[in-house]
Amino acid sequence: MRNVEVNKDEKLLGAMGKSISLVPFSLKSLFRKGEVGDHENYLSQEMIECIDKVVKEKLSGSGLNLG
Repeated sequence: MRNVEVNKDEKLLGAMGKSISLVPFSLKSLFRKGEVGDHENYLSQEMIECIDKVVKEKLSGSGLNLG
């Protein structure tokens, strides 16, 4: 997603030719390089278990296997 052209440019040319910011923060903060298991550096074990439970409930019967 970060390579999509619209996500590369943080500015938009306004009506008067002025460059205006699309968001009040850097778009780079929306994307990060994901690594398998990296969630353990950011989430507690309780949070991980809660997310796993919700995902299993919501995807049950969908045929999608994240296992």
